[in-house]
Amino acid sequence: MAAALLSAYAFGKIVDNRKGRQLLRIGVAVSVMVHTLRSFIVNLPAATSLSAAGDIASTAFNMPFSKGWYDRIDTNPYGQIGYAIAVKSIQNLSIMVLWGIFYLLQFSFSALAAFQIMFVVGAVLTLLTMTERFKALDD
Repeated sequence: MAAALLSAYAFGKIVDNRKGRQLLRIGVAVSVMVHTLRSFIVNLPAATSLSAAGDIASTAFNMPFSKGWYDRIDTNPYGQIGYAIAVKSIQNLSIMVLWGIFYLLQFSFSALAAFQIMFVVGAVLTLLTMTERFKALDD
């Protein structure tokens, strides 16, 4: 808990010092490694450690991403509410499709293999975060 609070404070300082894009990229890279490694975890201490690292990595890329996203909402000429609803609807629809794929994978593979596949899929999809073009994160 203390590590999460301290990392959030430190990451906030980095974003405020206009280094948000670099923090986002590092956070995404670490998160991709964590998702990939989750496929190979077989004991509780390793899972706990990896989960803690994943939480810190998620904070590292979510803080600058949120800053850029909210800035884009604020500057959207077509309406703030409509843009936010459209983006969140697409995001939730994508999550629903991924859960459906996970459900179907369990009929073709073991539950463990389905989890391993989805962790790798999650890692690959997390890389898409690096395609952002938020002006608020420009140096």
